[in-house]
Amino acid sequence: RKKAIHEITVSEICKACQINRATFYDHYRDVFDLVQDMEQEMLLELQGLMDTVSPEEAEPADVSRLFFSFLAEHRETLNLLITSERSREFCARLDAQLMPFFEKKIRQSYLIPEGMEMQLRCAMEFVSAGYYRFFGNALTGSPARINEEAEICAKLSDSCLELLFERIAR
Repeated sequence: RKKAIHEITVSEICKACQINRATFYDHYRDVFDLVQDMEQEMLLELQGLMDTVSPEEAEPADVSRLFFSFLAEHRETLNLLITSERSREFCARLDAQLMPFFEKKIRQSYLIPEGMEMQLRCAMEFVSAGYYRFFGNALTGSPARINEEAEICAKLSDSCLELLFERIAR
């Protein structure tokens, strides 16, 4: 059975990884230190992925597929991090990393008139909440549906944004 992070012991980790406790403690203070390191590693890897995307050229569906693929590749680790006691902190750090990226992408794809900052912020929060829900389902659902769900998310987010803003012609 899967355990919550606070239920996992250093001994269990050492046994699963086939290392001794001294090796574990050479690198981490405790299980929560290991989790924090895992969070940081995921965020760095996600940043590396974002750095490969050219916001000027990438279509929303392409970006969506890229993030869903990242989820599929790291599904077990992300599932652990998102369901841990520290999930709020991790999700806040995730938001701090993702929101500026998505805002830049939106501003490059849509005309945002002056005085519409509140609408932009609300649209971003609304769309990101939907993505988080889909991401959560993708972590526990069928990996085979990831591309299909990415496409649906991209269409839904575009539809939402097009209700408020004019798309910039390419």
